[in-house]
Amino acid sequence: MASQPSQASRASGASSQASRPVATAQSLGPYAFQISSKPKLFTCTVCPDLQATSSHKLGKHNETPSHQGNVQATQEDERRRNREAEEGISRAGVSASSQAEERSAESPPESNMDWEADHPASDSCRPPSPHPSSSQEGSGFPQTTSSTIFAPYQPPPVKSAYQSAIDNIFHPEGAKEVEDMYDWDGIKGGEEREPWINEELLAAEIRKLEGTDDGADFFPFKNKQVFLTSLLRQLPRHHFSDDILKILLAWVKGMGVVSTPALNAIKEVEKSIYKLVGEGQGPKRFEGAHQHVFYLNSLSDIIRRQYANPRIRPHIHHYPRRDAGLHNYCDGTFINHNISQDLAPPMVELPFGNHAYVHEVVLVSSLPNIVIWVQRWYLGAHDRLRGEGCLVDQSGERFTLAEDDNFDFSIDDITHCGSSVKSIDVTQIYLDDEATEPLPSPNPIRTIANGRVVHANSFLIFSDNASENISKKWGINYVYYITNAALHRSAQHLESTIHFIGSSPSALATEMAEEVLRPFNNPSELVEAWDCTTRKDILVLPSVLLKAGDNQMLAEDCSCSVGAASKPCRSCEYGGTKEFKVSPAGFLSLLKPGKPRTPSQTLDTIEQILSLSTQGRISEIAKLQKKTGVRDRLSESISDSFLELQRKLKARRKKTVKPSERGGGKRARREESSDSKREEDFDADDESDDDSEFEGLSDLEDKSKEERDEFFWELLEEAKKKTYRNPFLDKRGLNIHLQSPTEILHTILFGGGKYTCHLTFKDHSAQIADYFIAVFESLNTSGLPAGKKINASYLLRFHGSLVGREFRVLMQTAAIALRPLVGMELMSEELWEVWRALGDLGAVAFVSSVAAEDEEEYLKRLDAVIQHAFLAMAKFRPAQLINGSKWHQLAHAPEDAENFSLLSLLSTEMFEKFNAVLRGAAIHTNKLARSRDVTTTLNRQAVMSHIISGGFFKSEGAYRQAGAGVLSFMESSSLFSRMYGIEGAPKAKPGTCSSPASSNPLPLPPPAIFVELGLTDHRPLTQLFRRAHNFTAISDDKVSDGDFVHVKAKCSKIATSPGLHRVVAILQPTSTPPPSPSKIFQYTFVITEAFKRDKVIHLDYKMAVYRPTSEYFTFVLSDIDTVANVQHDCISQECGIDAVGGVTIEEREETAIRKPSLSHNHPRDDPTKDSFILNSHLIHSYPLLYHLYPRIPRAPAPTNITNTAATFGENLGDGFEEVAEKRAKRPETKKETAAQKKQWAEKVKEHNLLVQKKVNDMLPKRKGAGRAPGRGHNLARAYQRKWREEGGGEQSGSDGGLMTELDGYDDEEEERDEQAEEEQEEEGDLYE
Repeated sequence: MASQPSQASRASGASSQASRPVATAQSLGPYAFQISSKPKLFTCTVCPDLQATSSHKLGKHNETPSHQGNVQATQEDERRRNREAEEGISRAGVSASSQAEERSAESPPESNMDWEADHPASDSCRPPSPHPSSSQEGSGFPQTTSSTIFAPYQPPPVKSAYQSAIDNIFHPEGAKEVEDMYDWDGIKGGEEREPWINEELLAAEIRKLEGTDDGADFFPFKNKQVFLTSLLRQLPRHHFSDDILKILLAWVKGMGVVSTPALNAIKEVEKSIYKLVGEGQGPKRFEGAHQHVFYLNSLSDIIRRQYANPRIRPHIHHYPRRDAGLHNYCDGTFINHNISQDLAPPMVELPFGNHAYVHEVVLVSSLPNIVIWVQRWYLGAHDRLRGEGCLVDQSGERFTLAEDDNFDFSIDDITHCGSSVKSIDVTQIYLDDEATEPLPSPNPIRTIANGRVVHANSFLIFSDNASENISKKWGINYVYYITNAALHRSAQHLESTIHFIGSSPSALATEMAEEVLRPFNNPSELVEAWDCTTRKDILVLPSVLLKAGDNQMLAEDCSCSVGAASKPCRSCEYGGTKEFKVSPAGFLSLLKPGKPRTPSQTLDTIEQILSLSTQGRISEIAKLQKKTGVRDRLSESISDSFLELQRKLKARRKKTVKPSERGGGKRARREESSDSKREEDFDADDESDDDSEFEGLSDLEDKSKEERDEFFWELLEEAKKKTYRNPFLDKRGLNIHLQSPTEILHTILFGGGKYTCHLTFKDHSAQIADYFIAVFESLNTSGLPAGKKINASYLLRFHGSLVGREFRVLMQTAAIALRPLVGMELMSEELWEVWRALGDLGAVAFVSSVAAEDEEEYLKRLDAVIQHAFLAMAKFRPAQLINGSKWHQLAHAPEDAENFSLLSLLSTEMFEKFNAVLRGAAIHTNKLARSRDVTTTLNRQAVMSHIISGGFFKSEGAYRQAGAGVLSFMESSSLFSRMYGIEGAPKAKPGTCSSPASSNPLPLPPPAIFVELGLTDHRPLTQLFRRAHNFTAISDDKVSDGDFVHVKAKCSKIATSPGLHRVVAILQPTSTPPPSPSKIFQYTFVITEAFKRDKVIHLDYKMAVYRPTSEYFTFVLSDIDTVANVQHDCISQECGIDAVGGVTIEEREETAIRKPSLSHNHPRDDPTKDSFILNSHLIHSYPLLYHLYPRIPRAPAPTNITNTAATFGENLGDGFEEVAEKRAKRPETKKETAAQKKQWAEKVKEHNLLVQKKVNDMLPKRKGAGRAPGRGHNLARAYQRKWREEGGGEQSGSDGGLMTELDGYDDEEEERDEQAEEEQEEEGDLYE
């Protein structure tokens, strides 16, 4: 047992902190133990002979009968001593009031530590101890004196039940203080030192804590403190490490909060919560085909949480929708017509309570005598449920389906369904006359459901090779995310609806795909869930709608080649040789989708490659891959191992078989030699002929060719018993080539947009840079995601590393901003046409909604802008079209938009943003079990998000939500809701106004503008209205003074002038409107100036031209649709660059630095002569402003396409010849012999010495020893590179003729410096 601190040592520290009392074994009960000195052993105070090495072992000892008996005996002895002490005090004649004595005797013993916290006074004011016997030596309490005994008793402050429960952690019932929570070994010799808290015991006590915080319910958390700490621990984007939390908890405790929970207690509570709420089995361990271990979250748990969450469940729509435009995935053609009937919505609930299933028969009221075989359910007009099926015909004694007689009906017309149809035998319906077995009836899902509702949910699966590091260090990590395609698009972009499935730094994406896809597309295995809207148990059928990802990842998922392959497209068989691609026929095939790929054809090619690999036929494998474009990474490991084994076998045969016995002549030996030298097809080292990996290689060498072929075939069959090829190709109901649509983020923004940006700014001159900065920073940014001003300097400097948001800004503004450069002959017309085509493409491709009446027109326009983009790039850089697959993938975009709704839905930006959550979890692991730790962390974050958002979970046999305290806190704290992705960014409601900071009304336009308002009040207008700063339009746009807006056609009766207007003033009524029966003073008005469109488009910008009319109108806020982006017509008005420039602001201060600025010219005599350009490349307002844009471009004329195709190969000729020449100059290192390499190395070494010596002699010496090493080193390296490029001195002597050039280096450097100064002076005069 550890020795207690002496009385003197305690007394020495009494001035700074109260002495720590030591609890007795009688007061501690079963938790009586102390922490021994080194080595630290847990010693039982009741059983002195016992010493345990851990609290766990001591806890087991405390449960033994012998310990319990000792505790009872000790407690009885303590009570006896207390009675004797009380009798002794009364006999000693202690005088006190009877009321105080009764109160002192009845009240439970209070903790001195609590009293000291509330009453920081000296020991003379300490309350008396109710047990005088405890003042004995070693008891842990101070010696009682007459002053302390007769001190007036002060009752402790009143505490709540919750606070009392918290205090019980430190002071269990009947104890003065739990001494064992502290390490008193450090307090020796009067040393003042804070004791160390025993976290294990503290956590154990907190775990036993139950109850609520002053009546508030924080279920499933123990109390509010645990809830708030857990809320901080699981923040997705701001993950708290244990060290930070410990610091935070210590800070809170230092602020005086005595009820601060311990970190261990929080962890233990969270574990019970995760098990209770829906963590289920948690992340499960899997082993891939290559024996890589990874962990995945459960899809069933994700689905259960979605249906049990009242925030998410109302946004889930189970049925496809027809003739409603393009808004969500349910509007696409694929989910309406092409998805497998087994994966489509299986049933509907009829008005009379029955369930009607697909693949069963129904009777409808409109055709009472006709039986209909149901094939699909869908939403028709006004979102009414309808069914589609074919009629059942009777052919002789059997019933067959009339496939050509499709019938559409409403579910309200169904009178009988399933087995209730008695007019025919529903078990004897055949597909056609040739069918031998009847169609299964009833639907197998009906039997599985057993009366429960069954819903079908389609999901998006996203995979990526994301980095798990926040720094620039790249850590490869394959990840899988999913989101529910049945959700409305407004809910899909919330972070809480994107679910993490799993990740692995070692397993391939296709290796993980088998387990990721396993729960999908399986009608026989449904997910059991609970619907919070109906409060009933349901079943869910999950299926895969599409596979999302960047182009490289999707090509891998489709087992296709990537990059500049002969067959680069993952969706069709476009491609061929370079000669075909540059031909007119090849160019025409680039513009349209080719023959679709199918999973069965791809699988057949993979099987052929595996079969050829068993024979070691490398050249034929290369030809087959080039011909088909198929390359499966998962099966490559098998084929590579077979090829390596064949190579080793051939190498051994060469050593043992004589040349005369080999046979086959030169051709066979040449093929054998070429096969063995294909190093890129093998993972093993060619120089290693070690056959230790295969012990039977020597035996196999002696076998015949037939026996070897049979042996390899058996190995292949053994390998096929596991997953040996791409699981996406084998999945039931999944056509991966069709269901991996065009992804516009990487195809448009990071494809054509990034390449064109690089070509525009890579070799810009100083004049172009000044003009670019001046023009872009003067652009009107209304409606653009660029803030108040575009940071043009950043775009110009870092044009090679921009992100999607910045490319969007460039695509919407570059055509207008860069057009004057064409007239200045600083930019080619072809390059500007590419920017214009990309702007048109971006405006159409990123549309977020299309009405039903505009759907056909939208698809035609999308196809037209893609064709124009092809033609523009073909005239500017034709080689870019055939290098890779991004440009051809755009040819599939119209078809993908029709199949899967809008292209903006197919963008992977929402998944790319979630990578930040992944990195936040990954950097807080020890990197030893990254897949398990990251998966567990993100799963717990999802569980926490489900709890705090009001989701239901099963507890004690019933579904319930979190307590009222949790829900009320989240309702009052929108910050945490946004940080957990439950809510989006806060948006102002339409019609909300923002007034200036000053309460005084600002000057208003002339009163004549308000005549149409019919104002009869004689007070000044400034007393009736005040000027607002901005307001929120119907489209959630912020509208301010000077912005251009669109007024809808059906506006209020105040004014009828739809079209383009410019806001002059926003008038908000004052707080005290005049008494008037009219409500005119209760509205907020917008004073606008109307603009009129010219009859012809601008010849340079190719956009609509608008001019001011000086006519003013008044509208209410509901008349304003959206903000339009309008730019000044700088070409017609001859705007120029101000050479003096504007003031540069740095650190919010004006500096003396000047930079060029654009000076707009506005006609002063007649404002109506001014002209403006309506930017038709604006993305977000395209559906509302579509009718204002010129209806161009239409589909290109056939003659234009034909002419471009005819000259396509000619434009490519020079480029291909240059590439061929560069490749010819490359040294063929593979064919060089060892002697040639050695000779080359000696020549280079000798030349380097000569160059370095010449440079050192030429450069001036410094004072002392040494020269200018940096300059000489760089100079030498430059001439060495030039020497190698010119042939390494073979034609011009040992030094390549460069020694002479070194002699004149200083003169040339001075001439270049003088020439650069003259050019800078000339450029500075260009603006004068």
